[in-house]
Amino acid sequence: AHKLLISSEIHDAYYSLLLAEAWLGVILDNLYEPALDNLPIVNTEHFWDTLRYTEKVDWLIAQINKMVRETVDFSQEYPEIELEQGFVYKYLVEARVWLEADLKRKNYENISTTE
Repeated sequence: AHKLLISSEIHDAYYSLLLAEAWLGVILDNLYEPALDNLPIVNTEHFWDTLRYTEKVDWLIAQINKMVRETVDFSQEYPEIELEQGFVYKYLVEARVWLEADLKRKNYENISTTE
């Protein structure tokens, strides 16, 4: 079987996104809010394959930034989900940090190979 080689930063970003998704699931299980049904679903099929690696990582960072910036704070109305919502935010930001670290590493590697 062919194994896909990914950087440790991408692996850690993926893991953080899984944790954010899991905590969002806890919120949805504990508190049904119709407004949460309208969370954005991102369809990347139309252009994903045309992007270079760094463009994909940049796009993911932009999507995470958008989610963090535009997410409604439901904990104001429902204090019982404050902890869980904090975890969603924490893991989204953590994923963004790992993706940014991957871009910096790639940039450093590119600089090192051209010198």
